[in-house]
Amino acid sequence: MSQWTGCIAGALTQTEFALALAGAGFTDVEIRPTHRVHAHAQAAIIRASAGPVEARETSMTVVEVFEPALCCATGVCGEDVDQELVTFSADLDFVRSRGGNVRRYNLASEPLAFAEREAVKGFLQVVGSKGLPLVLVDGVTAMTGVYPDRAELSGWAGVAPRAAGSAPAPVGATMLGLTAAAPGSGGCCSGPGEETSAACCSSSAADTSSGCCTSSTAGTPGCC
Repeated sequence: MSQWTGCIAGALTQTEFALALAGAGFTDVEIRPTHRVHAHAQAAIIRASAGPVEARETSMTVVEVFEPALCCATGVCGEDVDQELVTFSADLDFVRSRGGNVRRYNLASEPLAFAEREAVKGFLQVVGSKGLPLVLVDGVTAMTGVYPDRAELSGWAGVAPRAAGSAPAPVGATMLGLTAAAPGSGGCCSGPGEETSAACCSSSAADTSSGCCTSSTAGTPGCC
C-alpha cells in the first residue's frame, strides 16, 4: 500500500515523462538520472527547450563542459560568487540563444555524466578533479583547467559572436544622431588664446577696438 500512497505515488517512467514533455510542446528533451531514491525510482535532472526554435540555425557540433563540484547548477549562488562563473554562464546563455549546442555538467550533481564518458573518466583518473573544467567538442578534448570565453564557445559551436559595439539600442530608445561641432564653426572662443576665427581673441589682447568682446560688451551680437 505504501508504494501507492508514499512519496513515489504517481511517479512516471522515463518514457512517459519524455512523452509528456513533448506533448506539452517541449523539444530537445534530455533526462539524466542522478541517484536512486527507491528500489524502483530514481531522481533525475531534466533539460528541455520551450517550443521550437524558429529562424535560427542550430549547430550540429556538441560542446560539453564538465565542471568541478559546484554549489548549484551554475555555481552562481551564495555570498561569494566567482566572477569567472558569472561570465561563463552569461557567455553560455548567449551561445545557446544563437543556436549553439552547449551542455554543462556539474560533478556534484551529475556524477554519472562523468562516469559514462570514457574521455572524462580517463581524464579524472590521470589528473583528478583539480584539472576541471574539461571541454569536449564532439567528444574531442578542446580545453582543460580554465573556462572558455565567448569567442571560443561561439567558434566551437559554429555561431557568430556579436561584434564589439554592436549591441542593439534599448527598446523604445530614439537615436538623435547628433555630431560634435567642428572647432571654430561658431562665433565664440572656447578658451584663452584659441584662435579659431578672426573674431576670437585671447584674454590678454581683448579690447573693443579689435572687435573682441570684453566683459562690458558681453551679450551683444557676436559676443558670447
